[in-house]
Amino acid sequence: GANSPIAGVNSVDGNSQNNNSSTENNDKNTADESVIYAYDFENGYNGWWVDNGQWEIGRSTVGPKGSCYKSVQCAGTVLSGLYSDYVESRIISPAITIPELGNYKRVQLKYVHWYALHLHDLAKLQISVETSPGVWSNWKTLSVQSGFARQWKISVSGLSNYAKKTIRLGFYLFQPPDKAGAKEGWYVDDISIVKVR
Repeated sequence: GANSPIAGVNSVDGNSQNNNSSTENNDKNTADESVIYAYDFENGYNGWWVDNGQWEIGRSTVGPKGSCYKSVQCAGTVLSGLYSDYVESRIISPAITIPELGNYKRVQLKYVHWYALHLHDLAKLQISVETSPGVWSNWKTLSVQSGFARQWKISVSGLSNYAKKTIRLGFYLFQPPDKAGAKEGWYVDDISIVKVR
């Protein structure tokens, strides 16, 4: 997978990470799809950061085949075991500017993940919007997972409403404070944001 941000992607501090086109990035653009951002965690955190511990980036030893999706590294809640009781932890992307749609119909987030959660625990895909320079909105939940999906699967979420905005993605694992019990957690890999015709 791609492991470098695409032109127009900003880090958390607002500085551009890569404004140069490369052969690798151009190969990601097809007639029907244009890549805005792609990351597979092979370069470690690279602008991603963790709020409240638990999430790690590296080699996984649990889950499907005891490894990450198609690469060596991924993001997961405790890569070698079970997450802690009463977990409330989020891994957060760098700031990503979603361009206008232009000749495309929609913007989609695609990612690969698997999860094994305790009975009352939730895995929430969230988004925050930069409302003014350096000021971010509260997290809005785009989708919620619970229970088990012990095979890597692709998920897609619509982001068309965020065209011409700067966003951050958050993968948030939550356990209610009165519901102890832990499982392997949530593992994420091969994240991309694309414009689709």
